[in-house]
Amino acid sequence: MMQRVFIALCILTFLNGCSSPRCRQWIFNDVITSCPSHNSGRLLLQPNNDFSYLELEIVRSRSGVRMYLNILLMEARPSEENPQMTKVLILLSDETLTVYANIFKGGQRILIPGEIADILIENLLDSQCSTIQLGARKIDIIPDQFQECYTKLLSIKMEE
Repeated sequence: MMQRVFIALCILTFLNGCSSPRCRQWIFNDVITSCPSHNSGRLLLQPNNDFSYLELEIVRSRSGVRMYLNILLMEARPSEENPQMTKVLILLSDETLTVYANIFKGGQRILIPGEIADILIENLLDSQCSTIQLGARKIDIIPDQFQECYTKLLSIKMEE
């Protein structure tokens, strides 16, 4: 009996090790067209693990740079004061900011306010980590490959 339990635990440990992201880093994607006004790009940071269900996305298009928190398995809990907003905590190295961010229709995408996005991007360019927390879920924002990817994002030619 103990041998079966031991084998089951070994298998679970192995499967858990294979399923979690080992090397989380920023991913760059671009869309280049024959018409520069339609060009765009994005940076994506995947969830901390298989159970955090939050990913961070930075999109650049001719309308500017925007930061989104994507919720993969649930919906954002609307604020009681304004059901189109949700409470988000931003944990920086020296302070915690409470932010109310717009929830998109469907409840699985949140627009991070511009001034907060600027702070987070500045921290990443300075190789500093931070965290975004939505309810009990969180995503650790890491600087791995950020500077390189962000430079590529800003270098996309587009007519603004």
